[in-house]
Order: sequence, then C-alpha cells, then structure tokens
Amino acid sequence: MELDPARMTLLTGFFETYLRLNEVEERKLEEAMGKIDEKEARRMIEITTSWEERGRVKGRAEGKTEGKAEGKAEGELAARRAVVRKMLQRGMTLKEIAEITELSADEILRVKDESNHSGQ
Repeated sequence: MELDPARMTLLTGFFETYLRLNEVEERKLEEAMGKIDEKEARRMIEITTSWEERGRVKGRAEGKTEGKAEGKAEGELAARRAVVRKMLQRGMTLKEIAEITELSADEILRVKDESNHSGQ
C-alpha cells in the first residue's frame, strides 16, 4: 500500500492501539515479515509513530538527568575520599574521619587500604 508518511503514522497508531497481538500472532507476524522484500522491510522500519518519538525524546532527557546525578554523586565521593586520604596522613582516627566525612568505616578502610597499596 502506498501511503504518505502522515497516513502511515495514523494507520500504525491505530493498529498499535486497537490490535494487540498475542504471542502466537506475534510469531506469525515475524515469520511473515521475514518473507517481505528487503526494500519494503526497510520502509516499514522507518515508520515511527509520534508516541515512539516522544518516548525517545523523553528517554534521552531522563538519561541525561540520571547521568548528571550519577556523575555528581561519583564526583562527591571522589572528593570525600581525597579528604579521607589527607586525614589519614595527618593521623586522625577512624571515628573522627567518619564523623566529619559522613562515610562508613568500611569505606574509610577501603580508602586506607588503597592508599597503602598505591604507595601513598
């Protein structure tokens, strides 16, 4: 069927909304899709609904936000660990370091162990 992109999107949206395939039907569809000529298959893959596009945009935005939050948390931890190394060098106790940095004793001991192995 030769349809313009707007009509193809409308038709695809209709089927996505009202025609939910069960597992057997999906398998049959996949088999039938395997028999379609390559040019037609490529054309079909290019059909994107507005919902899919909005989902992609939203996903990218959420990914950036999550990535920034993760990066910030990693940076803060790295800074705290650098402070822990200096405190250890000055001979502060584990308890003092934990109170000031709000890191667990285990994390402080990991930093100490890493510092001992790296020759610092």
